[in-house]
Amino acid sequence: MLDDLDVRASDILQANGVIWVEGLSDRVYLNKWIEIFSEGEIKEGFDYQIVFYGGRLLSHLEFQGPTGNNSSLINLLLTNRNAAIIIDSDKRYINQPINDTKKRIKQEFNEVNSFCWITKGKEIENYLPKTTIESFYEKEIDRQFGKYELIDNFLDSINEGEGKRFLRNKVKFAKDISQYFIKEELESSLDLKKNVDILIENIRKWNSK
Repeated sequence: MLDDLDVRASDILQANGVIWVEGLSDRVYLNKWIEIFSEGEIKEGFDYQIVFYGGRLLSHLEFQGPTGNNSSLINLLLTNRNAAIIIDSDKRYINQPINDTKKRIKQEFNEVNSFCWITKGKEIENYLPKTTIESFYEKEIDRQFGKYELIDNFLDSINEGEGKRFLRNKVKFAKDISQYFIKEELESSLDLKKNVDILIENIRKWNSK
């Protein structure tokens, strides 16, 4: 009924939709991807808001309607019914299973027709294209960043000590390297384009665009 009346969450000073991410650097990457693939149409603070769940806290969260039981879990649905979530798979090899918490969260989001994106690679940084990394470091590298590879190890193979610098300030790294993103290069990075397009479509629905 509220949808039919075009009553929006922002009418009570809330965002029209929220995107849950693990941490601050994820927000930097995601905002840049949305800006690029929506050609600047979709903006945080106007069309959506990013909020953080913190990776280790995921097991304490749920996304469900009223169930009648006294669950001890924190229900994200009560924060905003328009929501999406991005979760690092943390996989180190192709056949490694996703853990039970992430499977549960994905199922709960699917059951209420909300979008859950579990990264195809180990974590969000594994979407960085080879060409972006080359542009950032102003040097050619001899191989693509592995889908399940640790980024600090990979950066150390480019320049000694880069991995430690990354771990000290992931947000600064994300802000700096995201300036080198090119749409055509991102489009061929694993399942990035498919999931960002789905996310943008969800945000447009939240905002009746």
